[in-house]
Formats: sequence, structure tokens, C-alpha cells
Amino acid sequence: MLIGVVVAVTLGAALLGYLAFRRPAAEVVVALDAGREDAGPAETPLVVAAVEGEAQRRTGAAEEWAPLKPGDEVRALESLQTLGAGQVTLRGQDQSELTLKAAALATVNALGPEGTELSLGRGLLDAALPEGARLLRVRTAEDTYAEARRGKLRMMRGQGSTLTVAVYEGDATLFSAGAERGIGAGEFASASSGAAPSAVAPLPESMLEAAGSGARLVRRDQETIKGKATPGTIVLVGGAAVRVDAKGNFQRAVPLKEGLNNIKVKMYGLDGKELSWSAKPIKRDTRAPKPRFGKPTFGD
Repeated sequence: MLIGVVVAVTLGAALLGYLAFRRPAAEVVVALDAGREDAGPAETPLVVAAVEGEAQRRTGAAEEWAPLKPGDEVRALESLQTLGAGQVTLRGQDQSELTLKAAALATVNALGPEGTELSLGRGLLDAALPEGARLLRVRTAEDTYAEARRGKLRMMRGQGSTLTVAVYEGDATLFSAGAERGIGAGEFASASSGAAPSAVAPLPESMLEAAGSGARLVRRDQETIKGKATPGTIVLVGGAAVRVDAKGNFQRAVPLKEGLNNIKVKMYGLDGKELSWSAKPIKRDTRAPKPRFGKPTFGD
């Protein structure tokens, strides 16, 4: 009888753990934490493998962001962000690699034997999942998320809750509004909260055209950079994410500092490519011009 009770309890605990991971993000946090002192050891933390530029972390209810550095462990309920063109690569115990970039903001909802769940607030996540990797789930809304177990893919958050998933190797599944869409290698699809996922389509080729006013010496306090990119991509102008409309147009008025300004545009495409473009250097000079005096002349 005792053996039967122990087996039943063990199987029940395993089933609860599986169901907890399958629940939506808001419930996952409660199931993993639930005020139990022994909840922590069940986690399998991610380790920071590399940092380029600026990347930061914030734990729980903390208000201050702290720098991320290689070797740091990232656990559930932590938030991560990259600044400008900075990026951070996280490695799991299953040798999967997750790279946040494009002014990304993400929160780790769950880490455990069943897999990893992240909420993507902005920017993009590149994932490299080897054979046998644990499940990766990336969420942008309660009813909108993607799952993958193998391959190489890019998950991007666009306007609102829109989640776009591009698959280069392997496959993924996109869920939204109770519907799901399988995505194979060389394809992408998008979904927004409250709407079913779009049909899959072949990955587009990256395109970036950008232009400034062409001015070199100015007195104004800002410069408007305009351009055109493939719809569905993420564009940073001067280190800040800008809105790309349905036709691919974007623009941003970039504040100018006194002196020389070098404004960079960076695009992260669905095809996995990253393109950079630099506007013509702009020098802002608001100082009053120096007085000029002609050579004096004297009459006879």
C-alpha cells in the first residue's frame, strides 16, 4: 500500500509539473513559485555566453537595471534588455542559444525540465536549437505565442502584440486566438492577439533604402531620417526602434548634439540578415559667427 501511495504521488507531481508548463504565462509564474521554498532548485538557469554593446537585467520587483556580463546566470522572473545595437546571447543546459537584439526587452516566465518560456516585449530573438533541445516558447500576448524544439529561427515583435516567426532550419508552430500554424524551413508567418495566424509565405529578401536631408553644417536641433525597408522588419535609427508601416516606410527625427553627429540605421530582416547604413555626417554649430573685420584703409 505504501509503495502504491508513493508511486501515485510521484506520478501526480510529474503531471502537475507538465501541466504547469503548458499553461499560459500568467499561470506559469504562479505554478513555479507558489510561495514554495523548494521551487528554485527545479529551475535550469540560462547562462550569459556573450554580450556585445549594452545589455542589462532586472530581477523581480527591482527598479534598477544592472549590466549583464558573460557567465551570469539568468533565472525565472528576470527581465532582460539590450540598448541600441547591443545584444546578449544566452545558453541553456541543452546547448540551445538564444540571442536578444534590436533594442529587445524580454521577461523569463519559466525555466525547467520541460523547457523555457519568454515574453518578448520588443525587439527580436534569434534561436539556435540543437536536436533534442527542450521546448522554447516565446509569447507576445496571452493568446499569441510560438513554440519550437529544433532548428534556427528568428522571432520578432512588431507593432502591438504582432509576433512574426521566420524559420531558417527545422520548424516552429505559431499559436493565436485558438488557432495554430506550422512553419517550415524557408518560411515565415505572423499573428496578433485576437486573430488567427497568417498564412505561411516564403522568406523575403532584405531591402533597405535610407536618406537624410543631405545637410552637412546645420543650426537646427534635429535631423529627419527617412527610408524604406521590407515590411515586417525591425529598424533602428540612431539606436531607437522606429515604426515601419505596411508599405515599409519609416522615419525618425533624431536629436542633434553640438558638433559632429554620425547617425546610423540598422535593419534586422526576416531572412536573418542585418544591414547597417550611415547617414552623411552632420555638424551642428549654434555658436554665433566670429566677427570679421576688413583690412583698414587710409585716405591720402
